[in-house]
Amino acid sequence: MLLAFIFTLNSNAQNQFESTVSSYLNEHYSEFDLSSSDVSQFVITDEVPTKSTGVWHVHIAQSIQGILIENARANVLINSNGAAVSMVGNLISNLQSLPKGSSSPSIAPSGAIDKAKELLALSGQMGTLLEKTNNKYTFSKGSLSLENIQVEQVYWNAGEELRLAWKLDIYPLDAEHWWQFVIDADNGSELERYDWVVRCEFPEHSSTWHNHATSTSNFDASEALPPSAAPLAPSSSITSAYNVYPLPVESPSHGSRALLTDPHDTVASPYGWHDTDGIDGAEYTITRGNNVYAYTDTTDNNSPDFSPDGGTALNFDFPLDLNQQPGAYKSAATTNLFYMNNRIHDIMWHYGLDEPNGNFQFNNYGNGGVGSDEVNAEAQDGGGLNNANFATPTDGFNGRMQMYLWTGTVTNGDMYDIHAPSGIAGLYPGAGATFGPPLTTTPLTGDVAVLLDAAADSLNACDSIINAADVAGKIAIVRRGSCSFVIKAQAAQDAGAIAVIVVNTNNTVFTLNGTAPGITIPVTCIGQNNGNAIINALNQGDSVNLSMSLPLGLGQDRDGDLDNGIIIHEYAHGISNRMTGGPSNSSCLNGSEQMGEGWSDFYGIIMTMDTAINNPIRRPMGTYAIYESPTTGGGIRPVPYDTSFTVNNYTYGDLPNANISVPHGVGFIWCTMLWDLTWAFIDQYGYDEELIGGTGGNSMVFKLVTDALTLQPCGPGFVDGRDAILQADMLAYNGANQCLIWEVFARRGLGASADQGSAASRTDGTEAFDIPLLCQIPTEAPTADFVVDNDTSCTGEFNFDDLSFNVPQTWAWDFGDGGTDSVRFPTHTYAADGSYTVSLTVTNSLGSDVETKTSYVHVVSPSNTPTIANGSGCSADSIALTVLGSGIPQWYDATGALVYAGNTYKTSPSTTSSTYTVRDAFVDPLAFVGPVDNNFGGGGYHGTTFVGTVNFDAEKALTVISAFVDADGPGPRVVNLWDGADGNGNLLQSVTVNITQTGPQRVDLNLNVPGPGTYSIGLDFADLYRNNSGANYPYTAPGLMTITGSPAGPDFYYYFYDLEVQAEGCFGDPVTVTATVIDVIDFSYASTGQTVQFTDASPNATSWDWNFGDGNTSNLQNPIHTYAAGGIYDVTLVTDGGVCSKVETITIGTIGVNEPIELNASVYPNPAAEAVTLAFNVPLVQKGAILVYTVDGRLVLETEVSAGENEFLLDVRSLANGVYWINLESDGQTIREKMVIQK
Repeated sequence: MLLAFIFTLNSNAQNQFESTVSSYLNEHYSEFDLSSSDVSQFVITDEVPTKSTGVWHVHIAQSIQGILIENARANVLINSNGAAVSMVGNLISNLQSLPKGSSSPSIAPSGAIDKAKELLALSGQMGTLLEKTNNKYTFSKGSLSLENIQVEQVYWNAGEELRLAWKLDIYPLDAEHWWQFVIDADNGSELERYDWVVRCEFPEHSSTWHNHATSTSNFDASEALPPSAAPLAPSSSITSAYNVYPLPVESPSHGSRALLTDPHDTVASPYGWHDTDGIDGAEYTITRGNNVYAYTDTTDNNSPDFSPDGGTALNFDFPLDLNQQPGAYKSAATTNLFYMNNRIHDIMWHYGLDEPNGNFQFNNYGNGGVGSDEVNAEAQDGGGLNNANFATPTDGFNGRMQMYLWTGTVTNGDMYDIHAPSGIAGLYPGAGATFGPPLTTTPLTGDVAVLLDAAADSLNACDSIINAADVAGKIAIVRRGSCSFVIKAQAAQDAGAIAVIVVNTNNTVFTLNGTAPGITIPVTCIGQNNGNAIINALNQGDSVNLSMSLPLGLGQDRDGDLDNGIIIHEYAHGISNRMTGGPSNSSCLNGSEQMGEGWSDFYGIIMTMDTAINNPIRRPMGTYAIYESPTTGGGIRPVPYDTSFTVNNYTYGDLPNANISVPHGVGFIWCTMLWDLTWAFIDQYGYDEELIGGTGGNSMVFKLVTDALTLQPCGPGFVDGRDAILQADMLAYNGANQCLIWEVFARRGLGASADQGSAASRTDGTEAFDIPLLCQIPTEAPTADFVVDNDTSCTGEFNFDDLSFNVPQTWAWDFGDGGTDSVRFPTHTYAADGSYTVSLTVTNSLGSDVETKTSYVHVVSPSNTPTIANGSGCSADSIALTVLGSGIPQWYDATGALVYAGNTYKTSPSTTSSTYTVRDAFVDPLAFVGPVDNNFGGGGYHGTTFVGTVNFDAEKALTVISAFVDADGPGPRVVNLWDGADGNGNLLQSVTVNITQTGPQRVDLNLNVPGPGTYSIGLDFADLYRNNSGANYPYTAPGLMTITGSPAGPDFYYYFYDLEVQAEGCFGDPVTVTATVIDVIDFSYASTGQTVQFTDASPNATSWDWNFGDGNTSNLQNPIHTYAAGGIYDVTLVTDGGVCSKVETITIGTIGVNEPIELNASVYPNPAAEAVTLAFNVPLVQKGAILVYTVDGRLVLETEVSAGENEFLLDVRSLANGVYWINLESDGQTIREKMVIQK
């Protein structure tokens, strides 16, 4: 009763689920990386039900002040109890911060039409404004369009900003396209275009096909009809009859026509196929009615030129002679097209494409949806050849199908029908000859015999024949080669053969050339493999019997209106476009990975499925149109659809291959998976020939695939499609077939670990062949094994990974501290230090196994009371301080800055005592994540109100220490950390980064990520470089974090490259360590020429011992010394008998006063791989020591630099990737610079 109530409510109310959807979005927005403001304004575009499951699909779009954002849509699922339970789609996060450009359009809607006209180089003129409703306008078509032009004001998400735009559709008079444009309302630029016309060109097959331009067309329903189309008075007793190829017959080469009486479905088409007013009785006697108007358009003027008339009896029984050109049987062809469109309509109505879901009907009989959109089906359209197309506008506008002729070959086709033996039975292609009588459509039947001659190659029939008696009255088979075709034919005829088959030297067939008036038996050619199959059967003693005939219609063009597979394929474009995204949005299948052609092939082969034919699993597409065997032909796809990998071995990983085109090749791989799924269900549930109401496996897959169309997001890819089918099974069959579905998709590379990447690209996906563990079937008892991510922890937290195999089904963990768990991948935290033994017991239905690892994990905490050793010395000394704990002590100066990591720290010389805070610690190694720099794709400096972010998932608490940036000028930047993607969530931290120069550089960030979760780092008005193409997500630092994307989509990367990250460590209580300066010793000097005045500056000294470095000494407090020669000298002062001393290097030969200059250095390139240059601001006064430390305090490189140098080249090839500190000690100064090694 609830379901009936909901359906009734939908037909009488609009937006009945608005409050339900609003509540769902407000409760769950964070699960989709959205904020509450992102979902505060939305527009419901469609509310459509699925009858069989009782669920509803509410299609929404984000909006701003009532103007919807065209490419920000989602699909909310409402269960049969009226509760919203899930959502899929592509909504925009951080919507309020996006720059929105103009708030009012600079270009009028008519101006947008003019822009589209200019882009299309059209010459016609639009008509007048017919209607305006809110943000929507309707203009008459004028001489510009085949349909009235609809224009709507929308926003368009351009990645980094929202653009006010006009969305409009225009149907040019040549009917080749039906364009939907999005035109920028400010500057008139084209933001997007989408073609509602889907062409089914088939370039993958024969190069001999014509590839003429194709078209679609439309016309007003009010246009005058041919005289035979006058409406009739309703009648309640009209019976209709149609002579057609009835389903499941695919084409004339698959079966025969039948005269069907009243084939309409009484539920889907309750008033028959010729009604339009909902009153009993037909309105038309031609091939026109509520669901389709079928007519010919042989002159390609995009209007009906003929429709067959069945009279008041509605008797559409017209003759058909396929040996004539199609124009001679247009009544029969158009009747078949009318029948098929109606039949598809009726079938799909039961599977969900009904009135509310946007089906194609003139009159919706009060059942919801928008009417006046029956299919206009054009038979024998003169606008092209070897092709077909279907146009799908939004609900309320006519679908358009155009069917073309297929050009015939002269002599090739399925000439051989092998009856026995059964192993090679079937139709095989052949070709005739320019001599001898041609085959006719009347079969020539006989046994086959090999014609042997006396030569070494006895099958050539070029020498004397040795088995004429065996061949007499039979069809002779010979091999090509060594002599002419005429000689072979003459030899067979002389032996009494009734026909000749020549086996080619390759697998092609061709017309055999020659002149021989005396040849009176048919001569034909067969391909090498097929001919060898006949010869091998004969050599094995089998009797081979076959018929030879000219294929029906060989030499004549073939009519696509008789190929039911092609008709279904085209109509199915309307199915997939109307059901994905909702009936008011038929522009969802536009990415490179979209599967529209795959769904069309699927519906084509499942509706024409016939298990009575030989090998029904092998299904080549379009064989009738291209004159191939219906079962053994190759068809128009890369290979036939077949569950056998010997025939069809394509998988998801083949999507980027050059021989896989977009969209047909992509669709072929998708249909390959759906065809496998069909047969897997048939194997499980059997086959049911009933297309309506069937219960077999084929009917179940038909339902699941169709239901899934309504469950997937707008713009789906393969993983989206797979997941929608899994969800459809949950809704329809309570998930009874989840494992069966997983097995099928995994076999073709779309397993549980497959990654779709962006549906807009077919090259960024990753195939996988795994299935969920719960779907695996054990064949033996499991074997237990596991590993921990890190066997030593200071926090006590460990992550365990199960490595057990042979399909474990349950897990029992014992962590050795009394703690247990039963999940597969547990996280356990120990409360106390120590070493622990861990065991895992795994079981399945066939047994169990235990793996125990003794003293496997170790919890070690840093010491709160480490051993400390203070130090003392003179002001000129480097004082050694020591702290010993269980970890690596971290040293901080009075400002709180980290100055050292290690047990022993040597201070820089100082005139005052200093105190350091030290904490014993365990700190993980540094890691780097993200692109090394911005040298990829395109991009540029970016600084707007748009918040560009790096989105990432953290696995644990960590610090983002630094990053590489490229700045468009110096100045402060405020960088933010949020606990959500795209700048959503709570603002956790803001740091001001003072950028000192223009261009590339590494900057410190020191952003603290508190724990596992989703985060983003970014800012607005950045004036930093960002890439707008070339990003290749994800970027991963194993065990720490994964960069997942950007707010502007998968191609963009914002601002922060090569992030330096480190897991949060463990720290003991702080302790204080003091370096005491026991006395201050210092002096200065001034030189004139080679004479130097030394001045003592030691406040407590009472005695002085000078050594001038040239062998001379003095005990004066302030001596004057003259050097005999210029040079560099080490001058030493010792006070108070040796308590303190100071050495300073001086240069003699210049005149001036020694004024201490602060030494500093720059390091470049940084990051480096092989060598770095240390550039000093002044030449070194004294010889310097260069010491390179790891961040945990280990000395890894030591060298010296001579006095007088102003730069030094440091070889770093021996260093591993990471961050290091370079200490330079010279002239009593110590400078410290960070260096990054990135190889």
